[in-house]
Amino acid sequence: MAAELKRDDVVKNAEGVMMRVRYVNPARREADVYPFDGELDDTITLPLDELKRVIDPKRRLPPIEGLPAERPRCAWCARKLRPRVHTEAVWHPHRVIGRKFEGWSTVAGGFCTNACAIQFAGACYHAGYRRERSRQ
Repeated sequence: MAAELKRDDVVKNAEGVMMRVRYVNPARREADVYPFDGELDDTITLPLDELKRVIDPKRRLPPIEGLPAERPRCAWCARKLRPRVHTEAVWHPHRVIGRKFEGWSTVAGGFCTNACAIQFAGACYHAGYRRERSRQ
C-alpha cells in the first residue's frame, strides 16, 4: 500500500463496496471497517490488501464550470498550466459548492513557475540576446 490507512478513511473492499475505517492493526495487517452509511455495530475485520482508499464523496470537489477542453502549456517546460478558479463554499458544514474558471495561472506571460521564467531568461542570455537600455 502506498500510504497507510487511518481512522475515518473511506475505502472500497474487493467487491467495490464503500466502507469507513474504524481501526487499523498494522501488526496483523487488518482493519476494522463498517459500511459507509451504516452503523458501528456492523463492523467487520478485513485484510489491508483487500482495501483501497478512495475520496470521501462528501469532500469531493465539484467540476470547474467554464473550463476549456484544451489546456495551454508552459513556454519553457511544456507542462500544462493550472486553472485559476473562483470557489464558492458553504461554511456550516464546510463544503465547496461551486468552482468557476477565471483564467490560467501563469507567471511573466506564459510560464508555469518563476523557475521556468528564470531558466528561459538564462538560456536567452547565453544565446546572445541582450536587453537594450533605453536612451534617455
